[in-house]
Amino acid sequence: MATTPDRPGCHALDASLIERLHAVQQRHGYLPRAELQQLAVAMQRPLSDVMGVASFYHLFRLVPPPLHRCVVCRGTACFVRGAERLEVGLRQSLVAQHGVERGTASRGRRNS
Repeated sequence: MATTPDRPGCHALDASLIERLHAVQQRHGYLPRAELQQLAVAMQRPLSDVMGVASFYHLFRLVPPPLHRCVVCRGTACFVRGAERLEVGLRQSLVAQHGVERGTASRGRRNS
C-alpha cells in the first residue's frame, strides 16, 4: 500500500516503518536486504517504499558497518586546534598502512 501526503494515516504508517527499521538495525547493525523484503511483506507495502525510507535517512545503514571507524571533528573549535592537519595525517597513514581511502572500508570491512 503506497502512501501519499493526502492519504489518511500515511504519517502513522511512516512512523511505524521508521520504528521497525530502527529495530532491525538494532539487531543487525545495518538493514539487510532480506529483512527489508520481509518488512515490506509484513507491512503490505512495496519494497520501493521501504527502501525509499531506509535510504532517505542518513542514520540507516544499508551495508554492514566496519569493525573500526575513524571520524574527525570538523567543528570550528576543532578546526582552530588543528583538526585539518590531524585528518590529513590520519588519511595518509590509513592509505599507507591499510589501503583505506576516505569514505571507504578496508578489505573485510575491518576499517573505515
